[in-house]
Amino acid sequence: MACSGSRNSFVALGAGTMPSALVRLLQTVFSEEWGLNLRNRVAHGLATEADCSQANLDKVLHNALLLAGIRLVEQDDGSEGGETGGGSAAGVK
Repeated sequence: MACSGSRNSFVALGAGTMPSALVRLLQTVFSEEWGLNLRNRVAHGLATEADCSQANLDKVLHNALLLAGIRLVEQDDGSEGGETGGGSAAGVK
């Protein structure tokens, strides 16, 4: 997967892909046992008062803003232009 972009945006080349750093960040904050695991702790009623800290709120809000900036883009089927690999799957921009 190749990524390019500026400070405020990125382009992930390839059908249905997201930058691995973003995937790792989301996993760390929300779902992995070795991370904060906030989604699981809240969803299963295991969250403590310490889990409801300003620092964790900042992390959740930061991730929500990152996800809000992602747009799905239609990829060309490869018949016109330079991209190959085909299909009309949506990529992430």
